Amino acid sequence: MKLNFIISLLLFGLIISKIEYDLVDGIEKTINNVNQNLEYSFYIKASKPNVVRFTLSVPLSSQYFSLVNIDYYEYSERNSISPNRYSWDLLFRKEINNKALVYFSYNISSSLTNYVEFKVKAPNNHNIMNARIDLLYKEYDLYYNKPLNIYNLASNNAYYLYFELFENIIANISLKINNIEKEPFSGIYIHELETRKDSPSIDITDQSISFISHYSQLTSSFSYSVKFPNITKYIALKIKPSRDIEQISVIYENPLTIIDLSNDIWKEVNNLKREEKYLFFIEATQCAKASISLIVNNTDNNPFNYLNFAIK
Repeated sequence: MKLNFIISLLLFGLIISKIEYDLVDGIEKTINNVNQNLEYSFYIKASKPNVVRFTLSVPLSSQYFSLVNIDYYEYSERNSISPNRYSWDLLFRKEINNKALVYFSYNISSSLTNYVEFKVKAPNNHNIMNARIDLLYKEYDLYYNKPLNIYNLASNNAYYLYFELFENIIANISLKINNIEKEPFSGIYIHELETRKDSPSIDITDQSISFISHYSQLTSSFSYSVKFPNITKYIALKIKPSRDIEQISVIYENPLTIIDLSNDIWKEVNNLKREEKYLFFIEATQCAKASISLIVNNTDNNPFNYLNFAIK
């Protein structure tokens, strides 16, 4: 009887030594009461040529993830025998938005892979830990006021559209989809990033999308206000359609007007809009002195909250 009890305890210990979670692409999983004596496995369904981005975070007040070990595995079937096993020692670490993070990205190596597992053994006990997996199929770059046409987007694949912020905190984004009547997605994820690639998201917003249908064409427009303008340098739009898309056109603009000035020549600017930014550029040389004059007609009050001057 005593022997059976001991065996039961050992088996129970083996069972609870590993806790498994199935994650959904782009959805963060919160784990409470993290135990350093347990292993935590995170699974996701993925295949080649997906790029897999894995992120772990704890509150900044917790002990830093300085010694965390992460192994990852590729399976043809979930938990199948003889998976491809890898270990990641050069984890990126960063403190951002009151969180301590470890993160990395890698390309799925085998065309036979259908599942990926990340196995984590935390170095310390934590009250809370967040895990997230993002799958990336293809990447594109958006440029200010230039429509980007993307063809043959496959359903259930994630596409990332990056653009660089330039002296602004608001982006106006428009989408146009041809030859389709039903909405292929009702929302997109908007990532704020400090660098273009392989960096954790400063913030992620689930942006709802509302389309207008007209003659087999869907259009949508919305504005996005940057939440962390002091550190956000790039925006990534994550689009994951639920049905195939033959063509989508995306353009981003912002309330920003760029005006070039010439030395000793007045430049007339009409119909300035409230809350819109105007950038005036003039070519300069070292040690040059610039005298700037502004004349504002047809107003009794000061129309400016502030004026900023910068050397570039």
